[in-house]
Amino acid sequence: MVIPSKRTQFLATFCQQSFSLPSDSIIYYILKNPKTPELYQKLIKTCKYFFLKNSILIVSRLSFNYRNDWYTVVNEKRIKFKNISSKIWVTGAIEIYQNQNEQSRIPSLISKLYQCQNKHLNLSYGNILFKDFKFFASKCDYIWLYDLTIINEDGSVVPMEKIIEILPNINDFK
Repeated sequence: MVIPSKRTQFLATFCQQSFSLPSDSIIYYILKNPKTPELYQKLIKTCKYFFLKNSILIVSRLSFNYRNDWYTVVNEKRIKFKNISSKIWVTGAIEIYQNQNEQSRIPSLISKLYQCQNKHLNLSYGNILFKDFKFFASKCDYIWLYDLTIINEDGSVVPMEKIIEILPNINDFK
């Protein structure tokens, strides 16, 4: 007996849509430019078409641990992100706990992110490029860095003044 996958079950109930608006312009714009995670969730709850054409997973917390796993926690269950093709929209926190001598996992994350609206950022060990740090931290009000160096493209260390300058919303910086 073959048990269908959840994706197969999901796709089995999909119907081609016939919108009253021009689908090649207005619907496409709505599809590709959701303004808030709440709006996107309403769209995909209303119609699977939006998720299939622009699949974005909205998570409140995205973490990376020492076992090389990207994951989130939903209803106290850990959900790993292995081989996902969807983009990720982070709304709460990003936590990256790396081993001390490990190469950074940050570039692999940036390529998967749709939007980064996290308010909390926890990073440990290694180096992070200033442009990547700015991408993650610009909307944060809480940042915790442990044994981490923020560097420019040329490898020079970014001064603390420059780091604080790009953090307009910061309340707690450790």
